[in-house]
Amino acid sequence: MPRITKTVFPVSLKLIDAPTSVYYQFVSGNWTGVYRFQVIHWAAMRDAVPTFMDRMRMTILHWLGTVRIDTTVVVFLNGRVRHTTFLSFFRIPCLHSTEWFLLNDDGRTFTVQMTQRLAPWIWLDRAFPNGVGVVEDPDVGALYRLPWIGGEIEQYARRVPSGIELCQNGTWFNGKAYLRRVIEQPELCGGGARDRA
Repeated sequence: MPRITKTVFPVSLKLIDAPTSVYYQFVSGNWTGVYRFQVIHWAAMRDAVPTFMDRMRMTILHWLGTVRIDTTVVVFLNGRVRHTTFLSFFRIPCLHSTEWFLLNDDGRTFTVQMTQRLAPWIWLDRAFPNGVGVVEDPDVGALYRLPWIGGEIEQYARRVPSGIELCQNGTWFNGKAYLRRVIEQPELCGGGARDRA
């Protein structure tokens, strides 16, 4: 993973022909699809996940099988990208995640600030340490490394003809999603006070 450099907020991402800017302008909008989470090493999960409630969450998400995933990507003029994700099972919410991507001035790397709300307490925010990401080729996809429950997620979002393929790998689990675009959002949003949270 490349070393993270200083973050700057450009006046307009449209003026920068950088991999991160090109990629996130392409994926901006609403996406939907299916997601599958699997525990692949149960003993490792029990050792890595510290609380009984979190172990139950992981077990339930595993046994649910395929769930619905809805995501939204919004690119702001201040050089930030907001990514929200909802997982649901027959309209019952399982997870709500919000990530802010802070694009770095090298045009390739970014910092990820992530909070999540997990069932059954879907109204409570849970913050995680910052992650990192890189876009080497905007026509291919983005790679992320994100601290999460019981370890780190290595996540790869890859552009495919039908949309986006998302693959997640951890020491005791993996996840996969296939996303298709619902609404495209070609215009950049302003960077007002509500967007700087």
